[in-house]
Amino acid sequence: MRRQNLIVFFLLTAIGFFTYKDCLNIFVPGDNYSHLLLFEKGFVAGFNESAHFSAPYFVGLPLLQLLYKVFGMSSVCWILTSTLLHAVNAFLVFLIARKLLTLFFHKQETVIAFFSALAFLISPYQTEYVVWMPLLFRGLFHAFVTFMGFYFFILFLSATSVKKLIVIQLLFLLGIFSYEFTIICPLIYIVLFLLFRRTNKTSISIKQLFTQVIVVQLFFIAVFFIACKIWSGHWFWHGGTVESITQSTDYAKTFLKYLAKFFLFYRYLPLNNVDLFARNIFSNYYTGIVLLVISGAVFTLIVKRIIKSSKKYGYFLLTMFVCFTIALLPVLPLDSSFLKYVYPDRYGYQSSAFFYIFLVSAVYFFLKKFALPVLIGYCVLSWMLLMQTITVWNSANEYYTQLIQNYKPFLKYDNIYVLNVPSYYKGVAAFRSSFPETIYMRYNKYSVEKIHVISGTYQESWTDTLLSVKISDNIIEVTGPAKRTPHFCIDGWPKSYETQEYKVIFDSTGCSYKLIFKKEVPSNAIFIYTSNGIWKKAE
Repeated sequence: MRRQNLIVFFLLTAIGFFTYKDCLNIFVPGDNYSHLLLFEKGFVAGFNESAHFSAPYFVGLPLLQLLYKVFGMSSVCWILTSTLLHAVNAFLVFLIARKLLTLFFHKQETVIAFFSALAFLISPYQTEYVVWMPLLFRGLFHAFVTFMGFYFFILFLSATSVKKLIVIQLLFLLGIFSYEFTIICPLIYIVLFLLFRRTNKTSISIKQLFTQVIVVQLFFIAVFFIACKIWSGHWFWHGGTVESITQSTDYAKTFLKYLAKFFLFYRYLPLNNVDLFARNIFSNYYTGIVLLVISGAVFTLIVKRIIKSSKKYGYFLLTMFVCFTIALLPVLPLDSSFLKYVYPDRYGYQSSAFFYIFLVSAVYFFLKKFALPVLIGYCVLSWMLLMQTITVWNSANEYYTQLIQNYKPFLKYDNIYVLNVPSYYKGVAAFRSSFPETIYMRYNKYSVEKIHVISGTYQESWTDTLLSVKISDNIIEVTGPAKRTPHFCIDGWPKSYETQEYKVIFDSTGCSYKLIFKKEVPSNAIFIYTSNGIWKKAE
């Protein structure tokens, strides 16, 4: 078994490095550049301010700081490390799948587990976690400790021991202070426990589960909430308020989008205006509910038939799909239009582990002797689509690198007002809230206070530009191309805002805005915008 594990690990690692071999130069700037800048102040100051700036990621952020000290701005080091960790996560998917399948079926468990891990490894939806460095390294580490926790919990259910219990809780603690996804892990533990109890595969009682595992984890969650309130001023970083977390208007349509994404490779379908068609459907709350109910009814009928045929297999598939659904709970309030874009792919990384175990196992159950060629074809298709996605990332990397290099002539100005920083390019997210920090780190600690980002933009190609910029005394009118979705963006959508120096008013379409200075425009100031891949000065 140990030899088999080594072979699978090295095989997955080799495939991972071969797949991402053309990504070694990718270093797309992301939000964590702000954190990297804080780290320049030293460990203690960076540790404290990072927690105030985001959330108390007392494990994830120091790890990021450590790697920044070691790797600096070397894209090769970051990408090699992230690819290796992604391969390790795929190997953990293999271990989880094989352990479960061995307990329940004793047939083809290694083959099913390997294809589950391979599908996870070369999924076209995993690129954001691998190449958006250093932004998502914390997420990769979090996925690692989370998957390890699931694996040791399965071992614990099979044969209880104090050592396994300690490891489970330690991994949970590392996870929750790296990313909030860990909060829903107790639900997944309960579902896995129910599977073992239903099939008489564990001697652990419900009382033991809650007293030894769940209650301890709930205590850790409470500690995280309190720390978040103390350091960040709010109880929950990404949700912000209880109202924003508990609102349910986006749940149905977001869940349906994930089903379309994973089951249909929706983004890659060669259909014209398909994204607009889907947006029109999902814009109606009740339509989303009806579609979700229909999907749920069809899935229930299929699962019932499987359970009648084989209870163990039916309960196993149902458990994997329920775990996949639970793992989506943290992102369902986020109405991300990811059907077309790359940038929210990171939200499905952890949940996809259960999805691919479910998918591959279901293929083997339904197709039996035809399953192997179908899965080989599925992996080949995934790899081809992954290559398309990597091409997009390389294109975005070239564009952002060019913009950073072309910024050099404007370093002489005391105040630079950037009218349209490309926050999203070809569906890839970058710069966003960290453009000044990017310039700081690339140009010998250039002062971030001199750079004022007025608005980000959604750009589909390097030829995207503004239609007009009109400067009249202290008022600057900016007009972008008319689009069905906004051209400009502030945290994902253009919202009018005000600072001590100026205010910005967006129109109802999000494709134009006014920049109004409360006093005169500062001296030695310049207004710049992107056009045909370079920065231009607004006259």
